[in-house]
Amino acid sequence: MNKRILFCLIFSMLFCISSDCYARKNDSPIGDALGKIVVGIFKIIKKDYERNPDKYHELAIDGAKKAYDYFTEDSKEAPKIQLKNIEIKQLNQDILDLIPEDTDCIVHINASKILAVPEVQKQITEEFGKQPEQKKVYEELKSKSGFDPLKDLSNITLFSSGKAFDGQETIGGFLIKGNFDVKKIVKVIQDDEEASKDVDVKTVDGYYCIVPQNNKDGYGMFLDNQYAVLGSQLGVNAVKAVANGKAKPVKHSVFKQINSNATISGAGILPQAFKDKCTQNPNAAALANINTFYFDFNNDDNMILNLNAEVDKANNVNDVLTQVNGYIAMIKMFAGQIGPEMAEAANMITVTNYGTTIKLNLNIPAAKVAEIKAKLQERAKQMQEHSEQSNGPR
Repeated sequence: MNKRILFCLIFSMLFCISSDCYARKNDSPIGDALGKIVVGIFKIIKKDYERNPDKYHELAIDGAKKAYDYFTEDSKEAPKIQLKNIEIKQLNQDILDLIPEDTDCIVHINASKILAVPEVQKQITEEFGKQPEQKKVYEELKSKSGFDPLKDLSNITLFSSGKAFDGQETIGGFLIKGNFDVKKIVKVIQDDEEASKDVDVKTVDGYYCIVPQNNKDGYGMFLDNQYAVLGSQLGVNAVKAVANGKAKPVKHSVFKQINSNATISGAGILPQAFKDKCTQNPNAAALANINTFYFDFNNDDNMILNLNAEVDKANNVNDVLTQVNGYIAMIKMFAGQIGPEMAEAANMITVTNYGTTIKLNLNIPAAKVAEIKAKLQERAKQMQEHSEQSNGPR
């Protein structure tokens, strides 16, 4: 800091101290002594001031100006915080091996598979055609960061614990697997004035972190060039601990049923707090007898959904089956209200059981899927035309 600025700050502090000490001289011998010392200093300064007042005027004005400039310096000109050049680690782990042990539910989304679907690509192209400004921003961001979500994003895995059901703080977040040039992405965030207003980039335990101004919004962390995690601070730190070998990953066997090749797949353990809530509702009471579940959904050629639930005891299976079949009947009723083709699809749902395992299956052939889509689109078109005619000029 400039010496003149420092002088002005010291001068101001001495004035405050002397005033306070003088006021307290009758209350304390220490205050009396400090007061005398400070007053003595001011007597010396006063004599020098009387000999050369212009020197002090110039010093005070110049120092005050520099102090003002120093503390109100425009943020655009302020030097950026230089992050240490950390080494990007390579974990070489499966994404499930990074999920904290205290996890009750996992949903795995195969992003690369979804983005490769021709209909999805067509929709993205059409949206960019309608909004060229968004495409321009997207292309610029892709160029600067080296990250193209349509090509570099592999999968997204949601994880959470069931503690939220009994009011406890819960871990939770998204593990993202992709191809990241971490240092480029960090630089883009640092250089963007708008982004810098909302988030800070920091290094924590050798990892780059993106931290919002409000920590309650959660934050993000790059574990390496393949893995990133977004979520609550508790969830992100839990993943970091697993990545560092300081905590264990999920170990329940039900999570081994997750099919990473499926379009969407998931598994979970029903927490006791959730079961307790189910027992309070007659329409869901039987679900309290389910311990675990897992599912996968594929939309390759046929549209296929498989859902499996493990019941705690054999003598509770019929109660669970009755309740599940009741839910299926409601689904079929609502589907019929949408249209006959949806009712036909809902009627393809089957529910069976093998021992204590209840299995729900839906398998719609590709031709039937195409037929349903075409009919729904035609119905939507007719409804729009009818609406336009009804709201037209009278």
